[in-house]
Amino acid sequence: MAARRDHYGEASPADSEVHPIDEEVERRLDHLALRRRIIAAQDRVMAALGERRHLYLRLEELVGQRHGEREEAMFNVGFEHGLVRGRADALAAMLRNQGARGRALAARLAQLATSAGLEPPRALAALLEVAWAMALGARRPPSRPRRRRTR
Repeated sequence: MAARRDHYGEASPADSEVHPIDEEVERRLDHLALRRRIIAAQDRVMAALGERRHLYLRLEELVGQRHGEREEAMFNVGFEHGLVRGRADALAAMLRNQGARGRALAARLAQLATSAGLEPPRALAALLEVAWAMALGARRPPSRPRRRRTR
């Protein structure tokens, strides 16, 4: 599997000790009382374990690692889904502005591309080839200076 982009890591300034996303989550959740109860419960477990508290510390380390990796993955998945949704919404808005003929053309192109019997990357390459040719052909030739009529 190809390496995925780490949006969570990219959102963290290099000079910051606290990740800005973590700060925002803390602000929204306001878990101060819950955090205090968790710390008190951890203290009781550590006291009860005595000399064997290293077992609990190792467990906490593993749970924390899993928790951190899951949070990062959830952020990245949410970011990627939001990005795709935003692009789809922007495209839909653009097609609405194209009118009925533009939407019909888009629907026909989608139908042709999906029923051509090509792998999706090859169908996309064909569509891009046509789009590129049209984009290059849409350029207007440089205008020539008009000659002034002499009398």
